[in-house]
Amino acid sequence: MKSLEPRITTINKRRIGGDTSRSTKPTLPFYKTQEWVQLVARIVRTRGRRCENPECAREVTLTRIFADHIIEIKDGGALLDENNIELLCGSCHVTKTLQMRKERSR
Repeated sequence: MKSLEPRITTINKRRIGGDTSRSTKPTLPFYKTQEWVQLVARIVRTRGRRCENPECAREVTLTRIFADHIIEIKDGGALLDENNIELLCGSCHVTKTLQMRKERSR
């Protein structure tokens, strides 16, 4: 008896939506600098791994927490100002990113 090939395919969890060139935010080289990495580590140590969106406030233990600029760099936000950084869970980060992109396209 022949074995059938599986019909279920795996999904790429690193993609948001369809074409990644349009659906994910490009990473600026700045986010790989030692200054940024150290700042984020310090913020996480100080504030903990909790989403700072008041509507969420989820404890983020098993997944990545995102350090997000409150006032985006494109809008003149300070790159390394701890007061301009909020920690967000993945869901809140995606929601905020898509909302900002939508506002910018208007």
